[in-house]
Amino acid sequence: MARRGNRQHVAGSAASRTPPAAPGVNDQRLLPWRAASGSEQVVRLVVPIVVAVASFGVFLPALNFGFVAWDDDRTFLSHTFFHSFSVANLKWMFTTGFMGHYQPLSWMSAALDYQMYGLDGKGYHRTSLVLHAATAVAFYFLSRRLIVLAMGARPGEGIALSLVAGAAALFFGVHPLRVESAVWVTERRDVLSGVFFVTALNAYFRSVSPGAVSIVRKPWHVIAIMLTLLSLLSKAWGMALPVVMLVLDAWPLRRAPLRRDRASIAAWTQLVLQKVPFFALAALAALMALFAQSEQELGVLPLARHGLVPRTAQVFYGSAFYLLRTLVPRELSPLYEIPVRLNPLARPYLDGMIVTIGVTAAVWIVRRRAPALLTVWVCYLVIVAPVLGVAQSGPQFVADRYSYLSCLGFAVLAGGILFALVRRIGAVSWRGRLVATMLPVPILAVLGVLSWRQTGVWQDTMTLWRHVLAVSPDSWLANDNYGTELINAGKSEEALPYLARAVEINPEFGHAWHQYGIALRNLDRYEEAAEKFQRALPTTPDRGQTLLALAESFRGAGQIDAAVEAYLQAAQISVYAVRAYTNLGWMMQRQRRFNEAIQYYQEALKREPTLYTARKGLEESRRGISGGR
Repeated sequence: MARRGNRQHVAGSAASRTPPAAPGVNDQRLLPWRAASGSEQVVRLVVPIVVAVASFGVFLPALNFGFVAWDDDRTFLSHTFFHSFSVANLKWMFTTGFMGHYQPLSWMSAALDYQMYGLDGKGYHRTSLVLHAATAVAFYFLSRRLIVLAMGARPGEGIALSLVAGAAALFFGVHPLRVESAVWVTERRDVLSGVFFVTALNAYFRSVSPGAVSIVRKPWHVIAIMLTLLSLLSKAWGMALPVVMLVLDAWPLRRAPLRRDRASIAAWTQLVLQKVPFFALAALAALMALFAQSEQELGVLPLARHGLVPRTAQVFYGSAFYLLRTLVPRELSPLYEIPVRLNPLARPYLDGMIVTIGVTAAVWIVRRRAPALLTVWVCYLVIVAPVLGVAQSGPQFVADRYSYLSCLGFAVLAGGILFALVRRIGAVSWRGRLVATMLPVPILAVLGVLSWRQTGVWQDTMTLWRHVLAVSPDSWLANDNYGTELINAGKSEEALPYLARAVEINPEFGHAWHQYGIALRNLDRYEEAAEKFQRALPTTPDRGQTLLALAESFRGAGQIDAAVEAYLQAAQISVYAVRAYTNLGWMMQRQRRFNEAIQYYQEALKREPTLYTARKGLEESRRGISGGR
C-alpha cells in the first residue's frame, strides 16, 4: 500500500493549510537515484538515451537538406546580420522584429551555426535536430515527475515508471507534427525555445513542494526565472509559462484548493505573487511580440478584413485541429492557408466548435474523478491561445509548428494512461506488466515512419510546394509559389496553369499576377504579360519591380511610348531610379534617339556616378550623335 506523502506547513499561516500531496510522493526527488535498484538505475540511464537517439533519428533525412525558399531564403540568405557577433550585429539581433518575431537568442544560435557551417544548410539542420532531441529528453524528466505527482510511486515501479515516461517523451519526440519545428530551419526558434520552456518547468517543480504554498527553494526558483527568460528570448510563446505554472499548482501539485473561502484566496494570492517575475517577463515578451508583428510586411490583419465571426470560427477550428491531428496525424502540410472567403457555417468550423465545446464540457464534468484531463486541456488552451487567430497575422490558418509545446500535455496524458494500465495488469503478473509496457512500441514505430516520410517534404522548395498542392490544391499561395519555382527552373510554360489558378482563387494577390506576367514575358508573349503586370500594380508587394517588368513588356511588344511612361513611373521610386533611367537610356539608344538617351543616362549617373553601364551608354550615345553628323 502506498505511503502518504509528508505534508509541510508554515506555522500560523492560514494559506499553508492546503490539501495533501499526491499519494506516494515522498519528496521532490521522485524516486531518487540512490534508492533505486541496479536494474532500475540502468533503465533510468538507458531510456533518456533512447529518447534522444529516436527523436534525432526519425528526422535524419534532413541532414542532407539545404534551405528552402519558404522564409529560409529571407531569414538566412538575404542579409548578413547574423554572420558575426560584432556589436552592430548584436544590437540588430536584440532590436529587430524581422519577419514578425522577436528572437535574439535564436539569431545568436544562427550566428554560431554560421561560424561553423557558413551557409551550408545541412549544419543548421543538425543543430535544430540536436535541440529537438534535447527538448525530448528534458520532457522525459518532466513526464516522469508529473506522472508520479499525479499517480504516486510504489515500491518496485521504478522501471515501469521510466519506461512509461520514455514512451510519453517519444510520443512527443517522434510525432509527425514535430517535423515542421525540427526540420524547417526558420523554425529554429521553436526547438530552442522548447528546450528552455521544458527545463523551466522542471526547475519550477524543483523549486516548490507538493501541498505547500509557502515553501519555495530560491535557487531553483531563480533558475526557473532565468530559463523562462531564455525561452522568451528565443520565441514569445514562453509567455504562457506563469499561467501553466499556476494551473499545475492546482493539480497535480495541489498547493492550494480551488475554493472561495478566505484561506484558499490567501493561498492563491501568495501563489500569484510568487509568479510576479514570470508574469513581468511574459508581459515584456508580449510587448516585444506586438512590436515584431508591426515590423513585418503583412502585420496583424484588421477586423475589417478578417472579422470577429470568422476569427471565432478559426479559434474553434484550431482548438480541435491540433487535438485531432495528434490522434490521427494525416494530411499534414507546411501550409494550411486561411481561406480568401471564410464561411463560419461550413462543416469544418462547425465540427471544430462541436469538438472544442464537447471536450471542454466533458473534462469539466469529470474534473473531480479525472483532474488530469482538465489540467491537460487548460494547459493546452493556454499555450495555443496566442496562435488561434484572435490576432491573425500571416497566411496560415493553423500550423503544425503551433503544436510543438501546446500538445506536450497530451503526451503526458498518454503516459499516465499507460502507467495506470501497467499498474493494473502488473498487479496480476510481471509478464503482464512487461506486455503492457511494450504496448506503445508499434504506435511509436508507426509515428516514426510517418515522421521520416513527412521530413522528405522539406527536401527542397519544389518538393515542398508540390506536397502542399497535393494536400490543398486550392491554395492560392501554394499555386503561386510552385509556379514561381517552375519559372526559376526554366519551366515557364508549365508554370502558367498554376499562376492562373492562383489569381483565379485570389484576384487581389498582386505577387501572383506579377509572376504570371514574368512567365508570359519569358515566353515572348509580351502583350499578355503587360496586361498581367497592369493587373498586379494595385496590390503588388513591390510596385517598382512590377513597373520595370511592365516597361520591359511594353518594349518587347514595340509599345515604346507606354514603355517610357512605365519606366518614368518606376524612376519615381528612389530604389529603382538608377535602373529605370539606365534602361530608358538603353532603349532610347537602341531607337537611335541619342539626345534622349544622353538625358536618361545622365539622370542615372547623378544618382550613381560610377555606374559602368550608364557611363558606357552615355559615351556611345554621344558618339552616335557625332557619327550622325
